[in-house]
Amino acid sequence: MHSLPLYCAEQIRQGEIQCAQSLGISLYQLMQNAGHAVAMQALSMATTQQAICVICGSGNNGGDGYIAAIALSKAGRQVCIIALTPGEQLSGDARLAYQSAVTQGVSIHPSSALARNIAQSDLIIDAILGIGLSGSVRPHTEQIIQAINRSQKPVLSIDIPSGLNADTGQPMGETIIATQTLTLIGIKQGLVTGKARDHVGTLTLADLACAKLLLQTQAPRAYGLTANVIGQRLLPRKASAHKGNHGKLCCIGGNQGMSGAICLTTQAALRSGAGLIKVLTHPHTILPLQLSCIEAMTQPFEVGTKNIANKPNAENISAMNWASHLILGPGLGTDAWATALFHHALQQQKPMVLDADALTLLAKAQHPLRYDHWILTPHPGEAARLLQCSVSDIEHNRYQAVKEIQQRYGGVVVLKGAGSLICDGYHTNVCLAGNPGMATGGMGDVLTGIIGALLAQNYSAMDAARLGVLVHSHAADTHAQHYGQIGLLARDVIQALQSVFHLAGQDRHNASANPFYEAFDQQASN
Repeated sequence: MHSLPLYCAEQIRQGEIQCAQSLGISLYQLMQNAGHAVAMQALSMATTQQAICVICGSGNNGGDGYIAAIALSKAGRQVCIIALTPGEQLSGDARLAYQSAVTQGVSIHPSSALARNIAQSDLIIDAILGIGLSGSVRPHTEQIIQAINRSQKPVLSIDIPSGLNADTGQPMGETIIATQTLTLIGIKQGLVTGKARDHVGTLTLADLACAKLLLQTQAPRAYGLTANVIGQRLLPRKASAHKGNHGKLCCIGGNQGMSGAICLTTQAALRSGAGLIKVLTHPHTILPLQLSCIEAMTQPFEVGTKNIANKPNAENISAMNWASHLILGPGLGTDAWATALFHHALQQQKPMVLDADALTLLAKAQHPLRYDHWILTPHPGEAARLLQCSVSDIEHNRYQAVKEIQQRYGGVVVLKGAGSLICDGYHTNVCLAGNPGMATGGMGDVLTGIIGALLAQNYSAMDAARLGVLVHSHAADTHAQHYGQIGLLARDVIQALQSVFHLAGQDRHNASANPFYEAFDQQASN
């Protein structure tokens, strides 16, 4: 996959030492390079008349801030530094940077002057806490972060918003809400998923000429997926293609009163190129499906009143036998009808996508079920049921959670949410697309239909999952670019799918509508 390498904090710490040695420079010179990169980013955010306040902590992140302040002062900007730790208490390269700022005559103030200088500034540079944070933010630092956030001034965070865990993306207490984050050397995996999306703002990378060496010496923990992946991974169709070449997909779900979910799934699968689709559903759901999905075949799932779990009629089994791939779960429910359908679908041992109520039934199974040919698509609540833990446990470390689900249940797992994760046990990908407007009912049903359609078209399970997640999010971004995020509906995403596939096929570097990751598109193509 054409994607962006993501690293943990320890890899970056090791990598910067190796990079400095390879470049023939000291770590202090690397710090100077970082500080100048920060200054350039700040100059792009502030006009010549605007005042800039750089708030420096005690570590190397603070050292980067001192160097940035020097460069900004030399550029003629009005700059002040808030030193949260007295200079005589600093050590190493951070102390050298502080002493250089003193020598250059940059205005330096103690933390007691924080409120006044924030009020007088137009841009704040956050150089408080870096990637070394592992425990909770200390109370005094929390008060400083609260003051910055309350000011509602634009904030440029150096490397990572202070208070954010670089490995998990979990806030460790009060955390900076940045306008922009300039991350250094390499992209930290915690910047792109979960709660991090509330704090990072627009994310850009200054690799300081270390990207290639870092990739050679440190195996990325994950890869971020950007919009240009879509065109690069689409499988071409032969001129002689017919509907039988692109899969026979059976969508299973839609219990009584829950026709909407299976309708959305089926419509998304149709728009994502599946050749033939049959829906196996509750008898009361047949009519809504026939009215809304006229290109799909429909068949009721009926069982006898006795021994409901073991005696479906022959037509029910034939529908599953007919299919090359299955989707199981949207609107399925968890009653006796749903349980019968769930067990008979699993007995087929065919490649399938499990979502929604199918995941709830999977979590309730008396015996652990593991299958290498399915794709599971839980949201955090469903993930918590699968691992028998709390939602907060899942969100505390999404990378660990998606790996644990995959290890327990097999196949490919998509952990949905801001920065959805895709894991097959060997590789982990993070979707860098998507927007908050997607937090509405039915979005997961659409995603399931897209993934199922791609799986039916002979994409591998991992490719179907990661491409499906990216197409889904990119379609939502494309629609939101024109109409906004508020009021974005699941069916709006379905309507955008054909255009996304078409444009991606024509132009593999199709521009993204999401500012969170658009800055990476050019780097990802190099």
